[in-house]
Amino acid sequence: MKKLFFAILAIIMVGCKDGKQEEINKLKAEVLEVHDRVMAERGTMLKLRKNLKNAAEKTTDSTGVFSKAAMQITAADDAMMEWMHQFKMPEEGTEPEEMITYLKSEKKKMMAIEEQSEEAVQNGEQALAANQPAEPEEEAEAQQ
Repeated sequence: MKKLFFAILAIIMVGCKDGKQEEINKLKAEVLEVHDRVMAERGTMLKLRKNLKNAAEKTTDSTGVFSKAAMQITAADDAMMEWMHQFKMPEEGTEPEEMITYLKSEKKKMMAIEEQSEEAVQNGEQALAANQPAEPEEEAEAQQ
């Protein structure tokens, strides 16, 4: 009877560990998926920041709209670089609960960075679109 009890207990413990390992693997994948989405947009962000800086130099940018939008993109990019430098996959042998807690925290951070990046891009695109100089034909029509 004792042997049966210990056998069942061992199966339950292995099953719990496997369930935790599945959750850990799922969380790792989710963190990296958000990371990959943000990194895929990094080229767009850097090009947009360059365009905003150029626009700021070509105009008086008295309201600072281009500069502010460029700084917002820089902040989002810096947040991503900071996250990548500090992120460390938990070492083998770390308690499953500790790994799960860490990965949930990192997922939350990455999702905040993704949101920050999306907002920065949206604001930058809006700044450029709203402050484009009128085309000569549009100016002529407006004067009539």
